Amino acid sequence: MRPLLSFAIMMGLLTVTADAQELNCADFQRIPNGSWIPIKQLLIIKPAGHVPIGPGNAFDPGIPFKGIDFATLLNAKCG
Repeated sequence: MRPLLSFAIMMGLLTVTADAQELNCADFQRIPNGSWIPIKQLLIIKPAGHVPIGPGNAFDPGIPFKGIDFATLLNAKCG
Protein backbone atom coordinates (compact mmCIF):
# COMPACT_ATOMS: atom_id res chain seq x y z
CA MET A 1 0.00 0.00 0.00
CA ARG A 2 1.32 3.46 -0.89
CA PRO A 3 2.48 5.56 2.10
CA LEU A 4 0.07 8.47 1.45
CA LEU A 5 -2.85 6.11 1.06
CA SER A 6 -1.86 4.30 4.26
CA PHE A 7 -1.68 7.64 6.06
CA ALA A 8 -5.11 8.62 4.72
CA ILE A 9 -6.67 5.40 5.94
CA MET A 10 -4.99 5.76 9.35
CA MET A 11 -6.27 9.34 9.63
CA GLY A 12 -9.80 8.27 8.72
CA LEU A 13 -9.88 10.16 5.44
CA LEU A 14 -12.18 8.89 2.77
CA THR A 15 -10.42 8.11 -0.48
CA VAL A 16 -12.20 8.33 -3.81
CA THR A 17 -11.07 8.26 -7.38
CA ALA A 18 -12.00 11.07 -9.71
CA ASP A 19 -15.04 9.59 -11.38
CA ALA A 20 -18.74 9.67 -10.64
CA GLN A 21 -18.99 5.97 -9.76
CA GLU A 22 -16.63 6.43 -6.83
CA LEU A 23 -18.15 9.64 -5.47
CA ASN A 24 -20.55 9.05 -2.60
CA CYS A 25 -23.49 11.48 -2.67
CA ALA A 26 -23.73 11.28 1.13
CA ASP A 27 -20.24 12.83 1.41
CA PHE A 28 -21.41 16.06 -0.23
CA GLN A 29 -24.16 18.60 0.33
CA ARG A 30 -25.81 20.50 -2.51
CA ILE A 31 -26.32 24.16 -1.75
CA PRO A 32 -29.11 26.30 -3.27
CA ASN A 33 -26.91 27.96 -5.93
CA GLY A 34 -26.17 24.52 -7.47
CA SER A 35 -22.72 24.12 -5.96
CA TRP A 36 -21.63 21.15 -3.87
CA ILE A 37 -19.55 21.10 -0.69
CA PRO A 38 -17.92 18.09 0.96
CA ILE A 39 -19.20 17.47 4.47
CA LYS A 40 -15.98 15.77 5.61
CA GLN A 41 -12.32 15.56 4.68
CA LEU A 42 -11.74 13.58 1.45
CA LEU A 43 -8.67 12.44 -0.42
CA ILE A 44 -9.08 12.34 -4.20
CA ILE A 45 -6.76 9.88 -5.92
CA LYS A 46 -5.65 10.94 -9.39
CA PRO A 47 -2.97 9.51 -11.67
CA ALA A 48 -0.94 12.72 -11.30
CA GLY A 49 -1.17 12.68 -7.49
CA HIS A 50 -3.51 12.87 -4.54
CA VAL A 51 -5.70 15.89 -3.80
CA PRO A 52 -7.04 16.49 -0.28
CA ILE A 53 -10.30 18.44 -0.10
CA GLY A 54 -12.28 19.48 2.91
CA PRO A 55 -15.54 21.06 3.97
CA GLY A 56 -14.19 24.55 3.21
CA ASN A 57 -14.30 23.93 -0.56
CA ALA A 58 -17.30 24.66 -2.78
CA PHE A 59 -17.55 23.14 -6.24
CA ASP A 60 -19.44 25.09 -8.90
CA PRO A 61 -20.79 23.47 -12.09
CA GLY A 62 -18.46 23.92 -15.04
CA ILE A 63 -15.50 24.99 -12.91
CA PRO A 64 -12.92 22.23 -12.42
CA PHE A 65 -11.03 21.86 -9.16
CA LYS A 66 -7.59 20.32 -9.72
CA GLY A 67 -8.82 19.18 -13.12
CA ILE A 68 -12.06 17.58 -11.90
CA ASP A 69 -15.52 19.12 -12.36
CA PHE A 70 -16.97 17.75 -9.13
CA ALA A 71 -20.26 19.63 -9.44
CA THR A 72 -21.01 18.18 -12.87
CA LEU A 73 -20.08 14.67 -11.70
CA LEU A 74 -22.22 15.04 -8.57
CA ASN A 75 -25.17 16.52 -10.50
CA ALA A 76 -25.09 13.56 -12.89
CA LYS A 77 -24.92 11.01 -10.09
CA CYS A 78 -26.86 12.61 -7.25
CA GLY A 79 -29.33 14.87 -9.04
